[in-house]
Amino acid sequence: MRWFIGFSCMCILGLSCKDGGSNNGLGGIGGAGSGGAAGVDAGMGEGGNGGLGGSVGIECEPGSMRDCYGGPPGTANVGACMVGSEQCNDAGSDWSACIGEILPSMELPTPQGETPLDEDCDGMTDEPSDL
Repeated sequence: MRWFIGFSCMCILGLSCKDGGSNNGLGGIGGAGSGGAAGVDAGMGEGGNGGLGGSVGIECEPGSMRDCYGGPPGTANVGACMVGSEQCNDAGSDWSACIGEILPSMELPTPQGETPLDEDCDGMTDEPSDL
């Protein structure tokens, strides 16, 4: 499952969010006004194709960038987790892999004298992990 910041629908790898925003009530992460990170290309949301005029086979503006995140909702930019970015290919038909994202992992004990990290991105440090 892939979540795109600023989108209100759930995007699944290989499919696009062109179903009119239907998402079985799951919602996207982040969106503007929800306390999360807003997307670089928020115009690509709900059933649209970023203002590309309904061109068949056009998914995105060639070379454009957008935020992406493959972690659970509510964990983007929390603790050690970070949103990544992906770029539209030259044909405008697909997005690259999500580069630079940091996903939740198991909490690790912090060595004495070091600053604790929130590896599972739940807002707390050094507690037993659910992962």
